Amino acid sequence: MEDLKKRENSWPRIIGAGPGSPQYFTLNLINSLARANKVFAAERILNVIRPYTKAELIKLEEDKQFYSMIKNIREEEGTYVLSTGDPMIAGLGPFFVNSLIEPGISSVQKCASLIHEPLTNSVILSTRYGKNYEKIKPVLELGLRVYLLPEPQLNIGTIMRKLATLIKPTSNVAICMNLTLHDQRTYSGTINEFTELKDNGLKIIFIRPPSL
Repeated sequence: MEDLKKRENSWPRIIGAGPGSPQYFTLNLINSLARANKVFAAERILNVIRPYTKAELIKLEEDKQFYSMIKNIREEEGTYVLSTGDPMIAGLGPFFVNSLIEPGISSVQKCASLIHEPLTNSVILSTRYGKNYEKIKPVLELGLRVYLLPEPQLNIGTIMRKLATLIKPTSNVAICMNLTLHDQRTYSGTINEFTELKDNGLKIIFIRPPSL
């Protein structure tokens, strides 16, 4: 309880900015932007929040500077750090252990809604840095669904070829791309149907366990 009280009075505040479209901003985010003095976020978030705030907007770099920028954000009142999606689903939340974290709508939630696959009895795995692929098969063997957050630089075909070496190429998958953006798209089928697909973007790959 003491930690919670400290976080409620701490700065910066961390808030989820949703999957991309302003239609998925929370009221909490909009109200926070209206009173913010300074906002740190990725460029694609900054581009969509401009109509909602008069704060100083600071771009979080996505290269080697990212970690040093995060580390050096000052504890100043009115400072907000916006995370894409939800801060605690492959977001910025874990970098701010002493800050108040407010949720946002995650692209994983949006994908689950589009493909009608529940998030209960599911595991969200990030392979953004090439790790965790070895966990996919054991999770599926437990009868759990997998929502995979893969490496951004790899296209769908490359990821499917990696998956085909780990699990059955006939496994059923769904692919959600650029969710809530103007070019949102989905694919569904089996792994071996997409091994040559060169499409790329912001993506989530759903894998259904063979028991379902």
